[in-house]
Amino acid sequence: MAETESHGHEIVCIIQARVRSARLPGKVLKEVAGKTVLEHLISRVQSARRVDRIILATGADVANRPLEKIADASGVSFFSGSETDVLDRYYRAVQRFRLEGARGVVRITGDCPLIDPAVVDAVIRHYLDHDLDYVSNTVPPAYPDGLDTEVFSFRSLETAWREAAAPYDREHVTPYITGCGRFALGNVACEQDLSHERWTLDYPEDWELIRRIFERFSGPFGMTDILKYRMEQPALFLANQRLRAVPFT
Repeated sequence: MAETESHGHEIVCIIQARVRSARLPGKVLKEVAGKTVLEHLISRVQSARRVDRIILATGADVANRPLEKIADASGVSFFSGSETDVLDRYYRAVQRFRLEGARGVVRITGDCPLIDPAVVDAVIRHYLDHDLDYVSNTVPPAYPDGLDTEVFSFRSLETAWREAAAPYDREHVTPYITGCGRFALGNVACEQDLSHERWTLDYPEDWELIRRIFERFSGPFGMTDILKYRMEQPALFLANQRLRAVPFT
C-alpha cells in the first residue's frame, strides 16, 4: 500500500506474525471457514471502530513472503523487519509509514485470531480518555488468553527502542515500557476473571478449539458468543487448558 503521513490523530494497529513456529509450524496460514488464520485476525481487527490503520509486521525470513500477499489482499500495509528484535520491528514499521505522530500504537499478536473488536475498542478508549502512555487488558490478566490488547504512545515506544538492552525486552516489545517506572500505565479489567480461559493459538489442541469456534459461527462473533458456546460444549474448551502460554514473536 502507498505510504501516507499521519495527521496526528490516527490509531495504528501493528499485528506481529511470522510463519515459522516450533510448536505449530505455519499456524497463521492454517485455514478454516474459507480463510487463513491471519485473514480472520486481520478482518476482526478491521472491525474495531477505533483502529484507523493496520500494519502487518513480520520478520525478513523468506518464509514470511506469503504473509505479504495476505496483507495486500486484505488491504493493509506490510512491513518486514527483524526476526528476533520485535521492538525494533515495531519502531521501524511506524517509521516506514511515517506514523510517528499517531495518537497511539496498538499491539496485537498473530496467535490471537479470536481477538474481539469490542475489547480492542475498549482498551483504546481507556487509553485515549485517560491520557495515558500505555494501557492493556493483561496487567493483571482477567480476559481470556487470546484477547490480549496493548496500546501505547509512540513516545514510549521510541524510549524503549532507544534504551531497552535486555534480549527479553527487545523480543517482547513492551516490558521496558511497563517496567521502567517512567510512564503512566492503565489496565482494562474484565467484569469477571476469565484468565483461565485459553483461546490463543500455539499448540495442536489450541487449533482444534479455534477451528471449531470459527466453524460454529457463520457471521460476526465476540467474547460473549464464545462463552455461550463454551456452555454448550464444555469438554471442547477443557482440552487445551493445561497448556502453558507461549510468548509470540
